[in-house]
Amino acid sequence: MEAQRYLSIAYLELGIIQSAEGQNAEAVQFHRLAVSTFLEHMPPEWLADPARQEHLAHAERELAVTSLMTEGSGPEAEGAARRGVEAVAHCAEPACRMRHAQSLGTLGEIEFASGETKEGTADLRRGVAEFEALSAEDPANAVFSNAAAQLGDYLALALHGSPEAVALARKSLRVAAGADGALTRGRERLAVHRIVLGAALAAAGQYAGAEGELVSLLNQMHGWSLNADLSWSALHELALVYEAEGDFAQEFAVAQQAWEASRGVDPNATWGRILHCLAARDLASAAAHWPAAIPAERVQARQLLDEWCAGIDPRRGSLAGALIAAPPGAAEVAALHKLLPGSSR
Repeated sequence: MEAQRYLSIAYLELGIIQSAEGQNAEAVQFHRLAVSTFLEHMPPEWLADPARQEHLAHAERELAVTSLMTEGSGPEAEGAARRGVEAVAHCAEPACRMRHAQSLGTLGEIEFASGETKEGTADLRRGVAEFEALSAEDPANAVFSNAAAQLGDYLALALHGSPEAVALARKSLRVAAGADGALTRGRERLAVHRIVLGAALAAAGQYAGAEGELVSLLNQMHGWSLNADLSWSALHELALVYEAEGDFAQEFAVAQQAWEASRGVDPNATWGRILHCLAARDLASAAAHWPAAIPAERVQARQLLDEWCAGIDPRRGSLAGALIAAPPGAAEVAALHKLLPGSSR
């Protein structure tokens, strides 16, 4: 039995490596094997051991995340996250409690990405509370405080436009930078916190504050070497600010930059395709509404909208950069088609 456990651990680690390298389909397969190998012929009494419960929760949660990124929110991702929560539901060890909070957060992300806003918000809130309790018991543990802040960001996105969302985003931004604050990992965390604050301010109608936060971050990121998905996230939210304000010239300029950033993201996994679809949607909306857009720009925007948003299920969202994102619905895409040249719809 222990041999199966060690083999499961190996599959789990291989999946994590493949995911980090962008090999999402392979990562899903390894994480499926991590779960199935561990449970194969496993006597029920063996799962009474906290270390085994923690491992099972870890494997199920990683399967949920890789499935979410590869295939979008759906039954496999949600089922794995739920099983991760259940695996450590009755284990009081700190490692189990961490996995429980982590799995709850992942479940909330998946539910929210699927349009289950009430359920997703509730599970994200529980995950944040559990990580905050762990952090209060061990204030020096940066893993707990950073995890609470990360889930707080996702909860802020789920609480779209509310005063609580803005307060949560500001709270996450105040988390200490930590020992890696000047390294890429620390800068990535800071960028995510600031993007989410910009999104929360915009959703609350505080457009000047949102614009200032996002423009300042983009200027700061020029000297950093961060992933293209984070640049896209900031530009996407800034384009939405200008769209809401009716500043279509600025929206078009930023949407063009966002599209260029999206080209640095692999579109083969669902999360990458969603990101490309949203970048195309932003460019199409700007081209459709800005009177000075030339015909060639409008034609190109419609072509990109057709290429990246056709046949994509708006009910299957994912994590995309700093955001929990879903594709635009068919009605929104059809409305943009009517405003752009060459449409047959």
